[in-house]
Amino acid sequence: VIVQHIDDFHRRWKQLTPEK
Repeated sequence: VIVQHIDDFHRRWKQLTPEK
């Protein structure tokens, strides 16, 4: 499934871009 992949990507993206 690609859903798992997206989850990982989202997690990394959040770490890369902190919440405002």
